[in-house]
Amino acid sequence: MPFALKTNGDPLKKLSLALQGMPARIRKLAASQIRVYVADTIQAQYTTRTSMYGEKWPTPKAGNAPMERTGRLRRGYVYKMRQTATSVSIDIANTQPYASYLQSGTKRMERRRHVPDKALPPEMRRVIDAIYRRAIQVWHGQVDFGG
Repeated sequence: MPFALKTNGDPLKKLSLALQGMPARIRKLAASQIRVYVADTIQAQYTTRTSMYGEKWPTPKAGNAPMERTGRLRRGYVYKMRQTATSVSIDIANTQPYASYLQSGTKRMERRRHVPDKALPPEMRRVIDAIYRRAIQVWHGQVDFGG
């Protein structure tokens, strides 16, 4: 049952306006931090030689470091943030055509996951949730509730 609350006081009007823009503002605050976190996590794999899922990348037959023959794969990541009415998503692409073969593997090569699958690793989920909680705190600190 909808209702309208009218007062002569300005604080409720400020609060109402702040709450209307809250979801978009929180998503905007979180989006850039999530992008940086995901990019840093992907790059860190090249140092640890382990996927974000804890899987050790196999050493290539040529003996070089895994996933690092030329460095083009590591430099080829492109991140695009998308905000919808209810969430933020990040599209991760790689400019190298062979990136998808490494991610999913082939008949002759086991997979070497280097970007998140649909099911995020638990640690990544935990950090992204913390980023959202921090964005809520920042938003709350920016709102003048008039009191």
